[in-house]
Amino acid sequence: MNDSSWYENPEAWHADRYINDPAALERFSKVLDMIPDSTTSLLDAGCGNGYFLRMLKENGFRCNLTGLERSLTAIEHSLCKAEIRQGSLEAMPFPDDSFELVTAQETLEHIPYGVYGKALLELQRVAAKHILVSVPFKEKRIWVTCLYCGCRFNPWYHQRTFDRKKMKNLFDGFSLVDSALVYIRQVIFKEIIWRTYKLFTGRTRTIRVYMCPQCGYSPEASKTREKKLREDMKRRNLARRLLPTRKIASNIVCLYRKN
Repeated sequence: MNDSSWYENPEAWHADRYINDPAALERFSKVLDMIPDSTTSLLDAGCGNGYFLRMLKENGFRCNLTGLERSLTAIEHSLCKAEIRQGSLEAMPFPDDSFELVTAQETLEHIPYGVYGKALLELQRVAAKHILVSVPFKEKRIWVTCLYCGCRFNPWYHQRTFDRKKMKNLFDGFSLVDSALVYIRQVIFKEIIWRTYKLFTGRTRTIRVYMCPQCGYSPEASKTREKKLREDMKRRNLARRLLPTRKIASNIVCLYRKN
């Protein structure tokens, strides 16, 4: 999968990557609440720029913290003091039972076919007691088509969807002991609002914030792409404040215990 340009883009790991994202902050809060009190060592697998590891310290967690991240650029832009090792989930550079708790947040949905099963086995191998996972819940994925090579893909590289049944049976050697849904506020009738806007303005909804995983083509330069992502987040947050909203489940957080 030719996605290194996306993950190695410095603009993708800016310091406020999660600060303006209500769903991310709510998800982190749920994960913090579900960490077992007895935990003395924690690995955050797919930790990005270490924002969650910094949150753990800021919230008084005294356990030994380690991060694992595939992107060297993300590690270079680390926001935490904890050690972050470079590596991938399907081949973790740690011995068996290295950490009492292993977290994997918004990571499993990105792992390609053929590697996914290995990643699940690796999470179980390095976790001595618990695994804590968060993923999108019943995501209605959208698709874009590369204007250069015609490849059709999800613009955020999500490879699979998750529901309660899949989460319950995620690991062979671990049992589900707790779960919680993360809720966000979504504008009511947003599709009707968008179609009305389109009718009067003539604008069409075109996702141009992507990079093709097959050929590497992107219709926007890296800095422009990340700038538009931030602007889009600000528009959505403004719409949530000004328009009527309803709560929807966006993510699910699950805690597993070793059998």
